[in-house]
Amino acid sequence: MPITRRTLLVAASAVPLASLASVKTVKSILKPKALRDGDTIAIISPSSSVQGPADLEKARRNVESLGFKVKTGAHASNSWGYLAGTDEHRAADINDAFEDSEVSGIICVKGGYGAARLLDRLNYDAIHRNPKVLLGYSDITALILAIYAKAGVVTFHGPVALSTYSAFDLQNITKTIRTAEPAGLLAVPSTPEGHPPQPLAATLSPGKARGRLIGGNLSLVASLVGSPYLPSFAGHILFLEDIGEEPYRIDRMLNTLRISGAMKGVQGLVFGDFSLRATQSAEPATSPEREFTMLHVLQNFADQIRVPAFCGAWIGHIKDKDTLPVGVQAELDAEARTLTIVESAVTTR
Repeated sequence: MPITRRTLLVAASAVPLASLASVKTVKSILKPKALRDGDTIAIISPSSSVQGPADLEKARRNVESLGFKVKTGAHASNSWGYLAGTDEHRAADINDAFEDSEVSGIICVKGGYGAARLLDRLNYDAIHRNPKVLLGYSDITALILAIYAKAGVVTFHGPVALSTYSAFDLQNITKTIRTAEPAGLLAVPSTPEGHPPQPLAATLSPGKARGRLIGGNLSLVASLVGSPYLPSFAGHILFLEDIGEEPYRIDRMLNTLRISGAMKGVQGLVFGDFSLRATQSAEPATSPEREFTMLHVLQNFADQIRVPAFCGAWIGHIKDKDTLPVGVQAELDAEARTLTIVESAVTTR
């Protein structure tokens, strides 16, 4: 993960973790309506700013390639320091998109940093009244989890509008947000390009589990500990991914989840991609007595939590990625290293 975001998130590690009284337990789940050809999708920039008009044009074309019309947020091209405009403007674009009767869904242009700054500015009552598909990943994890926690609306961890939409991405988006049926078994790309054959894959703790999906980017999940915007993990299968982080920093963030009590009641663990760099080997270290690899860190965490767990899911900052609905029932088979969505994430129109 780029140092700019890590530096800005480091303060989270200094927050007292003794009390999690503010953690939200989601009691009733609302599903957005399935999207269909011709629907209008709002594209918004809740985190880092775009590089220029070409970025927004690419985002628009990507969303139109899905068969949708596009409505660009009023402040999507803004810039304020390293952010896509002021907090007030970025939050306004989110609130406006949910309250706009012409908009059927929302896809974030990109991640980066800044979404968590908006969480106390969102109109969760309006979001609850107008449940819509919200799609994104990385920094968008903050919105995904907060909206699930505070509004009880199913959200979606998947490509942003500026992602390179592979055939695999398109297939997974379609079966998750356009079909009022369970997405089923999450597939593995048959011929991935420019990436290792699979994200670091291993069964960490055998067994099967069932629960609602929850998770996202580990840095963002850890930064929400102790806030009212982190839903309870109890009864959930937790999925996590990150990029650009050394093993010891992943260890630190996972330990934050453990010692805070956030892991209480979790049913299973799924780890996606944790690449340090796109070209770095995922081979285990030859001298674990002297150093820990990412696999050692994930294995140690799974040993401590003691629930079915595996790594190697196609989740994260990779070319081909699954779209995961946060808040719906799924089944995990750690020995087969599979995750199956067993409940529809959207409702019929």
